[in-house]
Amino acid sequence: MAHPVIIRVKKLATLSQVSASGQHTWRERYTHNADPARTPDNRDLRSVTSAADLRAAVEQRLATVTEKTAPKPVRCVEYLVTANHDAFRENGGSVDHQAYFRDAMAWIEKRHGVANVVAANVQLDERTPHLVVYVVPLVETEARERKRSVIVGTNPDGTKRRETRTEQQEAGVRLSAAHYLDGRAKLSKLQTDFAALVGERHGLVRGVERSRAKHTTVREFYAGIEAAQKPMRVIRPAALAPKVVQPGGMLKRATVEAPEEVAERITRAVHAEFKPLAIAAGGAALERKKRLQAEATAKAKVAQVEALGPLAAAVKDLPPAQLEQLIEHAQGLQRAAQVAVEAARRAAEFGRLLARNATSAAGRYARAALEAIKTAGDHRRVAWDRVDGQWREVAKSGRDGPELSELTVVQTILEYSPGQAAIRDSLDPEARNSALAKARSEPGRAESVLRHGPELGR
Repeated sequence: MAHPVIIRVKKLATLSQVSASGQHTWRERYTHNADPARTPDNRDLRSVTSAADLRAAVEQRLATVTEKTAPKPVRCVEYLVTANHDAFRENGGSVDHQAYFRDAMAWIEKRHGVANVVAANVQLDERTPHLVVYVVPLVETEARERKRSVIVGTNPDGTKRRETRTEQQEAGVRLSAAHYLDGRAKLSKLQTDFAALVGERHGLVRGVERSRAKHTTVREFYAGIEAAQKPMRVIRPAALAPKVVQPGGMLKRATVEAPEEVAERITRAVHAEFKPLAIAAGGAALERKKRLQAEATAKAKVAQVEALGPLAAAVKDLPPAQLEQLIEHAQGLQRAAQVAVEAARRAAEFGRLLARNATSAAGRYARAALEAIKTAGDHRRVAWDRVDGQWREVAKSGRDGPELSELTVVQTILEYSPGQAAIRDSLDPEARNSALAKARSEPGRAESVLRHGPELGR
């Protein structure tokens, strides 16, 4: 049975909300469903390791904003990435949480930019592994022309005389969570894209689109379970009688509830009594569903082993060292296949990049890449290290357009080059961050990182 991906977003409008969320993430406040003995297993994927560090990192990114901001902006977005408990390998499923969260991080970094992903924490001390990522939703705006109508005088008939003037608006940075998350359509597309680009690699699928199911919070769930243990109150016949809303006086009759108001009051009371039972019943149904899924998964595994036939018999008696070598070899073939697929996807995307914006860094790189593919006849025959190096020099010299910084060049190569080293680095967040850090601090040495990156999945 295919399990659905789970990705949720939460807007943190104030720095106080950012700090409160950070205190929960780094267990600086009591967390009911976390095991303190397993908390040391949690891992940080950024240098941020506390709520105070998180707030400082968010404030540092906010300081780069150059354009006007809304009166009450969303300062940070919190992503939660996980899947069903039974989907993960340690719980009997097939999903490797490390690889899943690594791909999720790469997807979020590509969506928002590496610098805007200020903190990330893999949490293993709860029942189900999950990834928490904090993003400052900054948007880079390109330099553009702006036309506006201005009054330049008065006509003989008394009307105002106007003319259109063109102003140059410089490139800038604005804070806008709405750019990424505003509206049901964008949130639905987020779910669809994440499932297609991340979930499918790990055997996960998109949840039911336009589902009316609602998420019950942990607080509501435990409160419902506790309240369900208490005896229900009995609604006595006297409660059905209309109540006096306003007492009467000597010359004024008393005002009592109308029949509709009585019915509404009784309905509210009944709902309040049955809500805890509904939550408890929902929890029992969920546990039953998980048990049935676990049984189905176990049966499927038995069927898979039986389907191996002679192959299962051939490998079951191998020494542990040889079996481990066989598995590593198979994983190496799988990684090579992933790199080949990603290279083909990037090569197919060059035409669209060039058509979208030929003067951008991506468009200029796409032009050079298409020329190399045309000369070689196939993207697999192109020496991408040489193409990347040559374009790098041209881009920094400004011979094909405005000069590009070393950081922009490295980012473009990591994101679009079909070269194996660039793909390995872009798919491995640690290698990508290493390359970008070198580009910032030591521009002259960044080339070695791109040419000889660490192996995928290190």
